[in-house]
Order: sequence, then structure tokens, then C-alpha cells
Amino acid sequence: MFTLLRSQAVRNTLLQILFVGAIGFVIIAGGLNAQQTLRENHISSGFDFLWKSTGWNLNFSLLPSSSTDPYWWFFVIGLINTLFLGTIGLALAISSGTYHSSCRYFSGTPSSATSPPHVAPMNSPA
Repeated sequence: MFTLLRSQAVRNTLLQILFVGAIGFVIIAGGLNAQQTLRENHISSGFDFLWKSTGWNLNFSLLPSSSTDPYWWFFVIGLINTLFLGTIGLALAISSGTYHSSCRYFSGTPSSATSPPHVAPMNSPA
């Protein structure tokens, strides 16, 4: 046994096994502790809340919603609203960037009023 421990490769392998085992033990112990604490405090875990009524309305929604709709429907509405507003923001950023870059490229005056007083051109290394 002691002759095996003299090998660096064997020691490294044993240390890695010990380390992974310790991490696994901490994860399992934490999970069991959380499960016991939830049970003692009569707290249910899971995804059953997704089918319960929310009881509140949204100010802005692309999809129809009411206060009796379940939580999963409000998550869908939130995802659709996020994609919609992200698309609008992306379109505005692209159009604004195109406008400002074309003004700078053609040396027009619409962007010169808002640009810094002196912008030096970038020199590329030869």
C-alpha cells in the first residue's frame, strides 16, 4: 500500500477522488438539509404554482391576459413582451448607428453639432 502512495500519479488520482467525493457529500448533505427544513416548515416545493391564478393584471401585453390567468401564461407574456421590445430596441440602435455613421462618413452637418469638437482619425499601423 505504501509503495503505491510513493507514486505521484496514484497520489494525484486519490486526491482527486477524495475531492470529488467531498464535493458530492456537501451537495447531498445540503439537499437533504433543505428537504428536511422545507418539510418542517410545511413549505411545498415544485412547479404546482404555475397553474395557480396570479390575481393581478399587466399594464402592457401583446397577448390577452386577465387576473385569473395562471403564472405560466404570464411567463409566456413576459417572454413575448421582452422579444418585442428587444426587437424595437435593436432596430432603433441599428438605424441610429447607420444614420450617425453615414453622417460622419459623408462629413455632413447633422451629426457635427452633437459630435465632439475634435475627433482625430485613427492611424492604422503599416
